[in-house]
Amino acid sequence: WGRAPCLTHWGTMVKLCLLGEDERFGSGPSVHPPSPQRRLVLLYIMEAATRQAVEDLQTAKDDEQKMVAAAKLDSACSQVLPE
Repeated sequence: WGRAPCLTHWGTMVKLCLLGEDERFGSGPSVHPPSPQRRLVLLYIMEAATRQAVEDLQTAKDDEQKMVAAAKLDSACSQVLPE
């Protein structure tokens, strides 16, 4: 996470992925949705970042690391999983 903190910006990744699908996600006349290939790449990145959050939780060595990892995973789940 230290080298790429943007991978924890779950809401931004979801909005980029859904851009052009629904007016709630900022699509407008000047906004073009990503191509299917770019959308797939973004989904792979989101999956890898979520898997890293799970691994961080499973390999945490102390309670503080577990709390930080759990907070990241909770944030991912609350923003990525559908309601």
